Amino acid sequence: MKATRSSDTRALLASLSVRPLKRLGQNFLCDENMARWIVRRAGIGPDSHVLEIGPGLGALTEFLAQEAGRVVAIEADIRLYGWLKERYATCSNVSFIHADALEVEWASLFDPGASWMLVSNLPYASGTRMMMRMFEMDDPPSRALVTLQADVAERLVAEPGAPAYGLLAIWRGRWFDARMIRAIPPACFYPPPHVASSVVELRRRSSPRCAPRNPEHFRDLTRLAFMRRRKQMRRILLDLPVCMRPPDGFVPEDILRAVGVAPDARPETIAVESWGALADLLGQARDP
Repeated sequence: MKATRSSDTRALLASLSVRPLKRLGQNFLCDENMARWIVRRAGIGPDSHVLEIGPGLGALTEFLAQEAGRVVAIEADIRLYGWLKERYATCSNVSFIHADALEVEWASLFDPGASWMLVSNLPYASGTRMMMRMFEMDDPPSRALVTLQADVAERLVAEPGAPAYGLLAIWRGRWFDARMIRAIPPACFYPPPHVASSVVELRRRSSPRCAPRNPEHFRDLTRLAFMRRRKQMRRILLDLPVCMRPPDGFVPEDILRAVGVAPDARPETIAVESWGALADLLGQARDP
């Protein structure tokens, strides 16, 4: 049985004695035309290596298997993992892993140095964390086409000064250009979510917008700043923990002006390039 309509999906889940789990963010795509469009938009070909997170009942997997040279799908639900393994047993280009995708080294699933892409309807419960995980990678995928809650998608594509601009957009901005390309109504899923969904396309840049010497320090600085996003940057720097502060004589205004940031600026107005420069300057000032 193919789950191409809401009624099909409901019947298939019943036959498997599976009830969607909210903790796993399980809202299954049940619109065949939408699934076909997503895979077509991803521009997949015979040489493509694709990672799918949360295949569920295989709505995307069905078309990925037809187009891609290799598909690796990570499914956290053991109930669905067994069914997927059986359904796609004759597809030599498709393999499944039963795991929490946040605990898997994604790049290790493909040959070293191979270009790969992410195409997924990400689970609502962990979509933001999946994106953050991707942006932490030293060698992220060449492209991604992901379905997310609309509000998460807005935060993902936001630019400096926009109300939705924050940590997610900054971490994304190091490596990826992003744009929202399509809304998906709740009726395309079973059970229908209480929020709208959006498809976002991310393309990796040929070189990063910023390449901080210490990416972990960059992430710590931006994370701390957005915990205090209503404060001005001079105050945020003064509030830095000792381990992140330069030695005695530290003047926040001087450091901020050195990277082109006004001392009274707030975090949501600062571009990713400036965050990278600020992280490097603070780190350099701390060096013995």
